Amino acid sequence: MSPSFGVSDVPEGIFVDAYFSHYHTTYPFLHEPTFRAQFNGTHPRPEGYSWFMLLNTVLALGAWCIGDDQFSMDDYFYQKLLRVSGEGSVFGTGNLALVQALLLLSNYTQKRNRPNTGWNYLGLAVRTAVSLGLHKEFSHWNITPLQREMRRRVWWGLFIFDSGAYANPIGFTIYVILSFWFLALSLLGDRSYYHIPELWTLPRLSISMKR
Repeated sequence: MSPSFGVSDVPEGIFVDAYFSHYHTTYPFLHEPTFRAQFNGTHPRPEGYSWFMLLNTVLALGAWCIGDDQFSMDDYFYQKLLRVSGEGSVFGTGNLALVQALLLLSNYTQKRNRPNTGWNYLGLAVRTAVSLGLHKEFSHWNITPLQREMRRRVWWGLFIFDSGAYANPIGFTIYVILSFWFLALSLLGDRSYYHIPELWTLPRLSISMKR
């Protein structure tokens, strides 16, 4: 039986819900209200192929969270994005959504026992982020507080992953490292960063997810 048997018949919203319920609580690299609005077509989507890559990465991670070892539902979405990411035009221009997709892809492929592929995705994410200036902050930039906060989250997520924290190579537990990260986010966080204040919550640290 095909690993992707029946996946195309499952509403994609189920996998989006699984992503935000299980994965996003530990890796808050997306703004959930914005992503859901883009998914539902009520908010402008990123230009180019970046939205397609980001969406299918989220779907793959969501499917991985609720899948099992017998049927790799997530591979269905991973193969879809591979067909697009193989085109050179994908990396012709960069935006935050592309960095988010590459960052999530690096972690997804690591979890699917493809460490070399994950490392390459991470390298692309870091270099695209630097080209977009995510490693810098300018007080005179005409961007919203939400945009500034998401740039910070993505950049520091890259920093942690590129430091090898997610692969845990030097003995530090993922719990300790992420604890420091969420402490930093809580110091940076402010309700004014979000257009919908009641939706602002810093995700609780969870180490119960399978790795």
